[in-house]
Amino acid sequence: MSNKEIQRVRMTKYFIDAALDVIHREGVDQLSARKVADVAGYSYATLYNYFEDMNELSWQVVSVMTHEIVEYLKSIEMDGLTGKERLSKLNYAYADYYLKNPRIFEFLFLHKIGEIPKKVKVNLRSSLVRDITSASVQVCVDEGSVDESMKREVTNTLESCVHGTLMLFFSKKVHITTSDLYKRFDSMLDLVVR
Repeated sequence: MSNKEIQRVRMTKYFIDAALDVIHREGVDQLSARKVADVAGYSYATLYNYFEDMNELSWQVVSVMTHEIVEYLKSIEMDGLTGKERLSKLNYAYADYYLKNPRIFEFLFLHKIGEIPKKVKVNLRSSLVRDITSASVQVCVDEGSVDESMKREVTNTLESCVHGTLMLFFSKKVHITTSDLYKRFDSMLDLVVR
């Protein structure tokens, strides 16, 4: 890699890290080119040497956040658990991640981001998390607690229910306690897995 390429990678990372810092500390509403550049220690004009616009930077941030979430879920110990227990543990861990990082949930699910720029390669969070969920649903299929023909529907239902319940929780438009959140996950799981 040339010195110029190394500098580009380093500068890009500075701005992504700065954007993450702004989101974590102040919330997505405070995310702006000026604020990110200031946190990174550069002028906002410099930011535009590395990103076409804030949309491109936002999608790079989505990519980093997605990677963190997936790595967190992959780190969960699943040995010796039934498929249903795995799914329950995943649902709880997924919710716990966002309960500890509500501003990440807000950014990923409630903040409007434009179309993915062509030059940004991002694995969408839902497809990566779906892969992890699908693997646990496959264990349920192998155990006979989910019909093979229903595997995709069960995976999609779980994903939709978990995200929907989290949306209700974080919107604060419906009173849902953390305990209610987990009870809803358990009830939903009981409906789709024998």
